[in-house]
Amino acid sequence: MTSDLVPGWYIMLYHDVSWEESPFIRYIGGTCPPDVFRDHVQACEGLGELVSIRDGMEKLKRGDIASPLFSFWFDDGFVGVRKYAAPILAERGSTGATSICSRFTNRSEMFWRCKLSYLQSSDAGRHLRARLRKYGYSRSELVREFVIDRFGGEVLSVINTLYDETTSRSVQEDAFRIFDTPDGLIELHKRGWVIANHSAAHYPISEKHVHDMLMDQFEECERFIQSLIGTESNYWVTPFAQNIEPSAISASQKHRDEKNIVLVGNRVNVCTSFESTRTLYRIDAPANDRNQLAQVLFAASQQSQLIWGHRRRHRSRRQAGIAVTPKAA
Repeated sequence: MTSDLVPGWYIMLYHDVSWEESPFIRYIGGTCPPDVFRDHVQACEGLGELVSIRDGMEKLKRGDIASPLFSFWFDDGFVGVRKYAAPILAERGSTGATSICSRFTNRSEMFWRCKLSYLQSSDAGRHLRARLRKYGYSRSELVREFVIDRFGGEVLSVINTLYDETTSRSVQEDAFRIFDTPDGLIELHKRGWVIANHSAAHYPISEKHVHDMLMDQFEECERFIQSLIGTESNYWVTPFAQNIEPSAISASQKHRDEKNIVLVGNRVNVCTSFESTRTLYRIDAPANDRNQLAQVLFAASQQSQLIWGHRRRHRSRRQAGIAVTPKAA
């Protein structure tokens, strides 16, 4: 299997690692049991070299990757990362990265998707669907997809209002325990973990909505990280893998062109692609399956080979002076 994987940096993406699955996460999915995560780490170690995010980045910048390298990244700032994933990686002398949303960490706003999950796990789900019909929701649509597609102040207000009406204050306060605390993140940082910027509240904002709001969300989270660990994050992880151009970031504030954009993409990172885009790609790990990892890695390797082959052909045609005409839509 090792020979089937192209040389490159394979960054595996997870969210929560925990034995428990709260109703605030149940309808989101993606919780990886610690024993499955341990098996994934062991499998990756057998296929190549485990590296920290910092070491992987240094090797990527130098073009010093002659075999598969593996790192581990966790989105949304769940406490299970520090409680379960960090000790498993520490056993092998490695660390990872956790992408946080500042409002979840400082307990000022609950993740709207967690609110949706809790509402759908109770009888309130039917009331939510009824209230969303005013904004175009139909029974044939998944609530999650509708909310992402129509996200804005009105839809968010529907979710927040129903959540407040149906959920006691004590439950709302206790629900935040699924996310790590500021002290917990400081501890991870001291252990060598990367604390990455995942925006303030994980709003699904893109060009279709309000691009400036996404920048404001990143800036807010950046200030929080600065106050937490004394330095800014070098990594901006876009909600729902929304792609934003580095030029848009550098226009918002000085030094923003030094940020690395982090997406999903299910691709392998190599020096040539990173130099031109300053973008890191991650591979969505099969969180609940210990047997599908090999297939996922092989698919990412194959996908990357196809992309690189297309780019090499494109570059060769340009160098030969052959016009490259985009295919008609």
